[in-house]
Amino acid sequence: EHRLAEAPVVQLDLATSIARLRTETPSEFYTGQSASQLVAATLRAGGSLDRTDLAAMLPSWNVPIVVTANDLRAYFPSVPPLAGGIEGQMWAILAGDDHFADASPAERVHLLAEAAIRAFAAADRGETVTPGDKQALVSAPRITGLFTDYSPRRRSTPTSSTVSPRLETPAGAGLIAVDGSGNAVACTVTMNNLFGTGRIAPGTGIVLAADPGTGGRGSAMLAPMIATDDKTRYFYYASTAAGGVAAPQALMNVAARTLLADQPLAEAMAYPRLVALPETERVLVEESMNGADTAALQQAGHVPVPTRSLGQVNAIFCPGGVPDRPDLCVPATDKRGFGVALTTR
Repeated sequence: EHRLAEAPVVQLDLATSIARLRTETPSEFYTGQSASQLVAATLRAGGSLDRTDLAAMLPSWNVPIVVTANDLRAYFPSVPPLAGGIEGQMWAILAGDDHFADASPAERVHLLAEAAIRAFAAADRGETVTPGDKQALVSAPRITGLFTDYSPRRRSTPTSSTVSPRLETPAGAGLIAVDGSGNAVACTVTMNNLFGTGRIAPGTGIVLAADPGTGGRGSAMLAPMIATDDKTRYFYYASTAAGGVAAPQALMNVAARTLLADQPLAEAMAYPRLVALPETERVLVEESMNGADTAALQQAGHVPVPTRSLGQVNAIFCPGGVPDRPDLCVPATDKRGFGVALTTR
């Protein structure tokens, strides 16, 4: 039970469904009586689902994209989703050779914009979805090629086949869980539209997701990040982000400032963000961005366009590593969204 505008909302059907998920075996949910009840409820709500759909649902295990730099090993999901490759390439640019750490505060906003422009342009050219070894996306030759013409004083003009606006649903959510032994999970999920179809399967409390497809309905821009110590493999950092095309760049904004520029996580989370794309010189910037950062973008040839908010991020940072110093872990949720962050002892 929770309260919205002082009106209690009780979701007994949903509570029952979650309890069944907790107590029953996975096979019961996908092939047993629970499956039959969910299918029937979905059809009554006007959705499309049958027993064979549920029975055919199988998890897939994919080798992640790994970027090793700054004494950390950063993990990103291999494509799909598309954002895994974009974030991996952005991180390889920012962390490689201490580019972000060594940049002046004014150059950092330009560098974040340039990393995004180059990674999105590579995705637009189809490089991110090319079959084969996804680790090649962040290989030294590939990143050198993406970054070779970088200038701290001017915007690049890479080739992009995409015409704005990019249609990517802002609907999404992320969750992170870390235990005292250093086991960590970071997940991003979407219903492919705000509140999915807007319909509830009767008797279950479950809001039905919209079909993935055109118009940005899908998980292309959702990719979590986990970072561990390169040698000990101790857990150090995890992050998720949502917000459509802004999500990968919002995640990188916070991660770079926390892990590469040594800003406190809360400060990095609050720092004004930007979204830059290869098809336009316009850069969306949060209206709270300071004058020095805005001027730095303008001097490099970007055209800042103020907007209210860009992306929603969740993160946890453990500067002492886990399991060594779990007491130093700091979780943070974005004030741009409605998340919850907490620790237990």
